[in-house]
Amino acid sequence: MTVASLLELISSAPNMGNADRTALLPGHEGLNVFPNTPFFAKLMRHARRNRLAIRDVNMGIQKTYGDILSDALTLRAVIKSQLSATIIKALKAGNEVYVGVLSAGGYEFTVAMLAVLALGAAAVPMSM
Repeated sequence: MTVASLLELISSAPNMGNADRTALLPGHEGLNVFPNTPFFAKLMRHARRNRLAIRDVNMGIQKTYGDILSDALTLRAVIKSQLSATIIKALKAGNEVYVGVLSAGGYEFTVAMLAVLALGAAAVPMSM
């Protein structure tokens, strides 16, 4: 959608009053796109600085914010490929969808929680 066609759409729309005008804009989604929220925006700022984000002594690894976000995008794609069309439709409609995360604390848990949140679902942490 070009800027000109977007402006034409807005000017031709009836008086929307206090309606949500974001419905007129293209979606903020894609394989390498996180939700446009302050939480993910802050994580992205940290990723640009290449800072250490987690040190998992049980797995013997250290990861930066960029590593975590990259792995979260990969896991989000895997989770999404396993969801039914009904669940994907519910996510796109903004309905509540819950995904359980069963993992020991540490790097894997962090990545899984971020992947679920990036999917647009609510993460339900479960203990082992």
